[in-house]
Amino acid sequence: MSGHDSIGSSHRPLFPPYLNEQSHQAEVPKDWPDINMSGHHSIGSSHRPLFPPYLGPHEVQHCGSQTHTRPNTMHSLKPSSLLLLLGASLSAASVVPPRGGKNGGCSAIDFLLSATADNNVYTNAPDPNNVDEILQFLTDAFTTGTAISGTTPVTGHYTIHAVYCKPAKKVKKHADTLQLLVHGVTYNSTMWEGYGFGDQYNWHAYFNAQGYATLAIDRLGHGLSSRPDPLTVVQGAMHVEVIHQLITSVKTNSASNALDKGYSDIVYVGHSFGSQIGSQVLHLHPSDITAAILTGYSTFVNFTGIRNTFQWQPATLHDPSRFPSLPLGYVTIATEASRTVGFYGSKGTYDPAMAHFDFAHEDTFPDGEMGSTVFLAQPARGYTNPVLVVTGTEDAIFCPDTKAECEKALANTGTTAFPDVPPSKFAYYAPVDTGHDLTLHYSAPNIMKRVHKWLEHSW
Repeated sequence: MSGHDSIGSSHRPLFPPYLNEQSHQAEVPKDWPDINMSGHHSIGSSHRPLFPPYLGPHEVQHCGSQTHTRPNTMHSLKPSSLLLLLGASLSAASVVPPRGGKNGGCSAIDFLLSATADNNVYTNAPDPNNVDEILQFLTDAFTTGTAISGTTPVTGHYTIHAVYCKPAKKVKKHADTLQLLVHGVTYNSTMWEGYGFGDQYNWHAYFNAQGYATLAIDRLGHGLSSRPDPLTVVQGAMHVEVIHQLITSVKTNSASNALDKGYSDIVYVGHSFGSQIGSQVLHLHPSDITAAILTGYSTFVNFTGIRNTFQWQPATLHDPSRFPSLPLGYVTIATEASRTVGFYGSKGTYDPAMAHFDFAHEDTFPDGEMGSTVFLAQPARGYTNPVLVVTGTEDAIFCPDTKAECEKALANTGTTAFPDVPPSKFAYYAPVDTGHDLTLHYSAPNIMKRVHKWLEHSW
């Protein structure tokens, strides 16, 4: 159903309201986005940054417009695994003044949350003071997986920083709906506003204008949120429980809710590692989420490409002025070239100034997250609400080399990751000319428009 971006086929009839029951083929409204709705069995195909830490609360940052080119080499690397993993997200911490694009306004808030999770005990845990062991731990994880000897309960009290943006207009059907935006590794909440390169990259601005409230969090260990031990605490299981506690506070409007009101419906919007975390929120706490939009994600993972492309370095050694006292287990990407190849599409699909800014303000990757791949690969059994997967055809991490193979991987994700979601409630969209950081590409406005159309029709 996705026109030039996707090719759909179906092995059994799926009859949501906008499908023709006689032909089993979608009858698409003229304004319907190019999203494949054929279920599990189809092969379908300027505004400033929000004052991240490198700016003081009264400083102004203007983005340059210089351009440069780079070779697109990662797409020639062959895939090696179906485990879920990694992801991306951008700059350093975020200190946010009120803003939200041309419409609406945003404010910086903090949630004070307590959470307990059964975290992994790693058999070959690196010495936290030995850089070589930490980097070898990551290499081994990308190559052979992480050896785990068991789990142990971990409890903590954490500050989760967030950007809360109110709707720019009242839309009755969205009045009690909150979009929860969850970034991936080496990113934080600032990725969702496009680093000040204009509202065409700003998720808040677009969806606030449609009547939605949005909440972009700095995940535990990122941005201005708490940064506990990167290996023993900042793991997939803890992320799931922290986000569950945050959602619970919002839905019950408890004392720990930092918003000005409660919301009964949560639309989970994840990117990359944030999408993988989201899949387990759906699995372990299915009643938390009304609908899920998982971007930069599939059950295919190009581990070989990740291992051969990205170069890692402890953040405090890479940029001591921004990360002066972080434990060495908080790593980041060491070179702009590897970051750009891994997270962006081919030449002409993005603004080179965006990729340059992204690298200059990247966030961190706690090494404990790398050991969470098996946990995050569990199917989201028990979750039955709508799911949309959006991954660019040039995503070098979560899509195979060709457009057709990418679309097949996204279709297969419905079957493997969301086995209890009815086929009529699962959809995928594979935007062309789009790499891993899909909202930072020129295709971002069309992607947001099509996601909105799906939301309007899905529940």
